[in-house]
Amino acid sequence: MKKLSKAPVFSDPAFTGRNLRCRFLWLGHREVTESMRVRPHQHPFWHADFAVKGQFMAFSGRRSFPVLAGEAVEIPPGTTHNFFHEKGCEFVAVRYEVEGITAVSGIRRISGNPFCVPFVSSLLALDATDREPSRAVREQLEYLVCAWVASCHPLGHGAGVALADETGVVGRVRQYLERQATPSVRVFEVARALDYSENHLSALFRKAKGVPLKAYLDSVRAEKAARLLRYADLTITQIAESLEFPDLYSFSRFFTRMCGESPREFRRRAHAAGKTPGAASAFDESVVSVSSVLPETLSF
Repeated sequence: MKKLSKAPVFSDPAFTGRNLRCRFLWLGHREVTESMRVRPHQHPFWHADFAVKGQFMAFSGRRSFPVLAGEAVEIPPGTTHNFFHEKGCEFVAVRYEVEGITAVSGIRRISGNPFCVPFVSSLLALDATDREPSRAVREQLEYLVCAWVASCHPLGHGAGVALADETGVVGRVRQYLERQATPSVRVFEVARALDYSENHLSALFRKAKGVPLKAYLDSVRAEKAARLLRYADLTITQIAESLEFPDLYSFSRFFTRMCGESPREFRRRAHAAGKTPGAASAFDESVVSVSSVLPETLSF
């Protein structure tokens, strides 16, 4: 990437001793009238997509997650990714170049960042969607992009860790899971990464949320399975393999225990709902989020 010598310099207390230079490249704004799937691709620049209304699915390798209204997905240069946008979804996409941070590994969801919504509102107010902005507007856009990047990559939090509105052990567990590429995470792995004993971490998590950590990890894995069953062009066997189950029987038994129906039946109902006007939203409310069929205390 060429040096951004003419881009504005951004500094704030979180970046003491380090300046950011950002170059705005492109701004897009879409209201999805028909569900659409974007094929896997990559860019030589940074890319961020923001959900304004509804939600969309982001995929990269084995990682997948929904991006809800008020959240974003950040995609570093050279990262292969794709999306599924549901009918009725509204999103904003921004492309930019950055100097002053180290690129993170893989895509990540930005959740709980208080700057997310005002950032999108400010971008749209500058009226630069799908066109070359004037010099004055470009300068404002580049300062906004720098402020956005600074809010996502503060010193002291480590590159790739999103700001969150949660504190304590629950927030640390969630942030750890956000960074993991592997779909199967066990309690001892989380405990080791967060520098706790397995029993101590489990006790702290249960005290904070009222449920065992193992049950929460299972719910996260089940939600990944539900998203893949609904959105991914994979067979059920391929989904079981991608989630690191030893065989199809183990996956089916796990999913049925967590969700109350087999993977095949879940996929059949999901696809049927997607073809019927108004049924998709009802399906989302009832079963697409595994938290709706798990105990209420597991819902985050």
